Amino acid sequence: MNRVTSIYRYTGRNNEGKSVKGMYKAESESDVAAMLRAKGIYPVTIKKEETGDILEILKNLTKKANPKDLAVYCRQFSAVIGAGIPIVKSLEILQLQGISPVLVKATQNAREDIISGLSLGQAFRNNADVFPEIFVNMVEAGEISGSLNNALERLAEHFERENDIINKVKSATTYPIILSSTAIVVVILIVTKVLPIFAGMFESYGAALPIPTRILLVISDFLSRFFWILVLALVLAFLLFIKIRSTPEGRLLLEKIYYNIPFFGPIVTKLILARFSRTLSTMILNGIPLLDAVDTMNRVIESETLKIECNKIKESIQKGAGISEAAASGNFFPPLFVEMTAIGEETGSLTEMLNKIADYYDREVKDVLNRLSTILEPMIIVVMAVVIGFIVISIILPMFEMMRFVG
Repeated sequence: MNRVTSIYRYTGRNNEGKSVKGMYKAESESDVAAMLRAKGIYPVTIKKEETGDILEILKNLTKKANPKDLAVYCRQFSAVIGAGIPIVKSLEILQLQGISPVLVKATQNAREDIISGLSLGQAFRNNADVFPEIFVNMVEAGEISGSLNNALERLAEHFERENDIINKVKSATTYPIILSSTAIVVVILIVTKVLPIFAGMFESYGAALPIPTRILLVISDFLSRFFWILVLALVLAFLLFIKIRSTPEGRLLLEKIYYNIPFFGPIVTKLILARFSRTLSTMILNGIPLLDAVDTMNRVIESETLKIECNKIKESIQKGAGISEAAASGNFFPPLFVEMTAIGEETGSLTEMLNKIADYYDREVKDVLNRLSTILEPMIIVVMAVVIGFIVISIILPMFEMMRFVG
């Protein structure tokens, strides 16, 4: 059975009577209440966050701190903590650094919460709309174990690797996207603005036009008549896509589609597996129990398919089995992942194996993206040449006919 999670906002009071608020991803309100009680917090209100409004969804996308800023933030936080500066003063220093507006505001809020008596972990959890779940959980674990500095260093490395992956994808796709967009704009301008000028000449000519010219004139007439309808249709399609992605069921449906797209699907799967393996390894290394780490993964990852697998892994661990057994029972994890995690569990080196899995898939993605960039660029140029050539031929052929007719 597919389990879906939603975002819940909560307020409560800790054992000292201090007010606590924050956000949490869970399957139900009872799961949120159980989490709060486990942390010694008495829940006062728990409300499901409504994400159906498209403008609200787009607004929330800008509130999360990006991996690059978080990596710098963790490095700086670790440096000031390592220098023996108190937490409140450290947060004040971080606030003055101005890494990004969202981090400045969230740091200010966290600092005020700590002054009011909350712990560092609770203060960051109150700003869960900015700080990701892995950050909050690892800060809490580091604070409790007295190894906050190490936790921040590992988080910095984690976010740096995430940023590297994002940059690899951007560098491989930016040039082809720009090239394709430019070609589409040029073709549309030629067909809708330039070609109608020649169309009048061709009509006055009166003779039968060549087939390529007739095809091009039909396309030109269609675009000229229905251009804004097409633009509106594209905008509505984009808004519908955002709306579908705003629900767990919709995301699961979309994932079933693009995981099965040739070439693209395997790249996405490898990216997700690399992030899953490295994030899980980072949390376990920081002293977070395996069951809690998997539970956190369920809220960190965005893939609904992988969330279902995480639930299977969680149930497997609760029954006394391991990650590999649950991974082998599904269709998402490849044999390499299953075998390497099984070896890691048997030899007591699970974190090392998870890091090796992440490194392997990172390399695979990098190689594929490099090949993709090498193949796409000449392919786009060839397609552009064919399209432009067809347009030129369609215009020149009737002109030759006109010249012969006049002659």
